[in-house]
Amino acid sequence: MRKILAIVPARGKSINLKNKNIKLFCGKPLIYYTITNALKSKYIDKVIVSTDSKKIAKIALKYGAEVPFYRPKKLSTNRAKIIDAFFFTIKKLRKNNNIDHFISLAPTSPLTEVKDINRSIELYFKKKAKTLVSVVKNDKPIEWCLNKMKNNKITQFINKKLKTNRQENKKLYIPNGSIYIFNYNYLKRNKKYLNDKTFCYVMPKIKSVDIDDELDFQIAEYLYRKRK
Repeated sequence: MRKILAIVPARGKSINLKNKNIKLFCGKPLIYYTITNALKSKYIDKVIVSTDSKKIAKIALKYGAEVPFYRPKKLSTNRAKIIDAFFFTIKKLRKNNNIDHFISLAPTSPLTEVKDINRSIELYFKKKAKTLVSVVKNDKPIEWCLNKMKNNKITQFINKKLKTNRQENKKLYIPNGSIYIFNYNYLKRNKKYLNDKTFCYVMPKIKSVDIDDELDFQIAEYLYRKRK
């Protein structure tokens, strides 16, 4: 099976948890775990960290990733779309390499294992997918979601009969933020993740903590230590 490029997106500023991508997680910078797992994958030939931060770049290089250039500030703001950072990175790299497929691995998902990376890549090529997204089962049915008004009044999010027994509701899945695999030409042409050739790699809840704030961080550390 062919090898593909890995991109680890890691901008310097974060809103809810300062410097989260390099915050010490079980003794190592958080980004270390994603870089290390990517380098261990038998299907990844190069790991590129996309960042605007010199601190992050220095740590990424220490652990074996490449940082051939910095991400522009305009692609590193809170409002910037990660898809545009992908386009910028691939366009720069394609000057010297023919890149048809790539995998994006989030540094905020330290519970993802090497076998998850390998299996998702295998599934992507087996299905001849255009995109693949790692997902986790949604514990709460969408029928349970409510809109909260300014006066604390609530209304149903969707106009559908509300079933109190969750087993009666349709099983739904949501992206867990860990793994995305793309056909670059398709993504460039259509600029969207989901299509009629999108497949999912299902991950358990225990591996699907996507660190956004301090509570997520503490939960992920606890689960990581317990696993080790």
